[in-house]
Amino acid sequence: MTLQFDVSLLSQEEIGAVRKHSVDCDMLVGGNAKHGQIVGGVPLLSTVEGVFAKASLSGTAADQCSRCLEDIHVTLQLEIQEEFISSVDPVSGAQLAPPDDPDAFRIDAIQILNLEEAVRQAWISVRPIQSLCEPGCSGLCSECGKNLNQSPCACSPALDERWGPLRELAQEMKGT
Repeated sequence: MTLQFDVSLLSQEEIGAVRKHSVDCDMLVGGNAKHGQIVGGVPLLSTVEGVFAKASLSGTAADQCSRCLEDIHVTLQLEIQEEFISSVDPVSGAQLAPPDDPDAFRIDAIQILNLEEAVRQAWISVRPIQSLCEPGCSGLCSECGKNLNQSPCACSPALDERWGPLRELAQEMKGT
């Protein structure tokens, strides 16, 4: 399955006609050449200006934990509601005036609705900024680089010299 749908017959039906499609495909997500798996349903509804797509999709993608750098899979839920505007009249084939919004999604001249860009935008908007393998991930030791989720390291914690005067005050107060 792909994210492209032939809407030539749907565009010629009465307003409100619905066609249901399912999606199960790989998709290139982002500029990092990682592939994601997208599955779900896409009902398409005929409108005055084109077709309304209301997709409910879920996807998984390979990623890396931002703390410990382990490979993980991120699961995302995508909800897409977009109207795709016809670029040609579905009956006569005559070119239609472009929509007022230059960023509006368009149905191409051969009546193919391409949902890929809408899915890509939704994917980017719901993707976590920092993916984690688990919420309590301990990350890597800043001294030796050991994964602290597997076991603690033998490094002593580095002391920030900016806190030195406060540390000295605390020691003086303990000694009193």
